[in-house]
Amino acid sequence: MFLVELDTLFSVSRKTNQPSLAYEAHLRRGGLFNYRGQNEEALDAYDKAEMVALSLGYSLRLGSVEKNRGIAHASRKEYVEALEHLSNATTCYRAAGDSARAREVGMALGSVFALLGDHVLAKAQYQQIANELPNGRDHDRLRALLDLNLGWSHYKLAEFESAIEMSVKALDRLRKYNSGFHIAGCLTNLAKIHLDMGNLELAMAYVDSGTTQCETIGAVEDLLACELMRADIERQMGKPEMALLLLNLIENEIQGQGDFELLEEFYDIRYAAFKALNNADKALAEHEKLQLYHDSVQAQTNSFAIARAAYEKDKEHQVRMVEMNAQLQRDRQSLSQLRTVLGLIVGFGIVVAML
Repeated sequence: MFLVELDTLFSVSRKTNQPSLAYEAHLRRGGLFNYRGQNEEALDAYDKAEMVALSLGYSLRLGSVEKNRGIAHASRKEYVEALEHLSNATTCYRAAGDSARAREVGMALGSVFALLGDHVLAKAQYQQIANELPNGRDHDRLRALLDLNLGWSHYKLAEFESAIEMSVKALDRLRKYNSGFHIAGCLTNLAKIHLDMGNLELAMAYVDSGTTQCETIGAVEDLLACELMRADIERQMGKPEMALLLLNLIENEIQGQGDFELLEEFYDIRYAAFKALNNADKALAEHEKLQLYHDSVQAQTNSFAIARAAYEKDKEHQVRMVEMNAQLQRDRQSLSQLRTVLGLIVGFGIVVAML
């Protein structure tokens, strides 16, 4: 139905000679395809939107194309391409003087850095946006999301106290806007932080709150993360049988997700539970599965490290090119000044000779 409406928009744009309508139709088509997971078709639509945007010569439109391209590549885990297009989008938005959209893309850039496991860069990106964000209630929701992301970055960098502080601030702000999915993520994050700090009772309290929130809004991935933490807390509280029972209840769903990190965590808890029960045979079997998924996670981590290195190398190249161009301009300016000085000297010599 939506595609039919977009075809109508294309028709209107041709009849009325309004290319801006064609641009909107291509961009929306790309967004629809991306939402459906049809990333190739989405990128093709964005290419067409870019052609129209270039003919119109409007930085804001080019920025939107680049932003959406970046999101499509991130969906395909093509993170170097995602970073490139998101960086281009930021440049376009800043050139057009649209700082709000530039900040929005900056958030996306930080998220890609986090997905690549570079939490130092992610934190720096979020902090830069936080520092630039004007005061006022109009920006409270964005500040809440920044606090949420900064809390996660602090956690991944083992800065636990700062992680708790930012996450609690984010939770308070997000509750004002009833932002369900973000609240679920924040509660899950706080549970993880306290679990890693050994605050088992507080971690369980956040798991309970997170589970209720996730069930209410249907946040499957965060719900599974909560159930894994519940099992791990029960194990650490000296109840390995309960941990195994809880894990058995979610095994099919965990397998269905196909997420290596979730699977690694699942088998890690099972291994520790069987080990606590002195069941050596089952503990060994679970350890073999754990090692399999650990290797898969490590391979993924290595591929992300390669992606980060490629991006950093590309940025270094861009910086070198800028520096070289700047030096070239300085050399040209110096040469021009030298020619002027030589011209004055020669002119002075001619004047002297005439005298």
